[in-house]
Amino acid sequence: MTSKAYRRAESQWLGLSRPYVIIFSTVTLDGRLASKEGYSRLSCEFDKVRQHRLRSEVDAVMVGGGTVRKDDPLLTVRLVKAKRNPNKGDSEREPRPEPRPQGVRHAAAHDRLFGL
Repeated sequence: MTSKAYRRAESQWLGLSRPYVIIFSTVTLDGRLASKEGYSRLSCEFDKVRQHRLRSEVDAVMVGGGTVRKDDPLLTVRLVKAKRNPNKGDSEREPRPEPRPQGVRHAAAHDRLFGL
């Protein structure tokens, strides 16, 4: 059984009517998402592959609005084989018009989700 099938079966067994949510985050030793100097590349190669494997198994990936404004991440599956990329989402209520050549801001309107 794949991990995605397992999570669906577990959700049904528990009688969950809400989506199954996975939180994947890397933090510094003091609990921050980036160092005081702004350095945020905290993952090793193993973590990156694991993150891409999770992306290949979920319906959507969501990041914070600050991440979108600062990094404009691609949120695609690149390090493992996948049949499709997940939908992209961020915690902004509305899209911001700032142009960037890639990532969440340029996801097709039908592929992008917004927070409430």
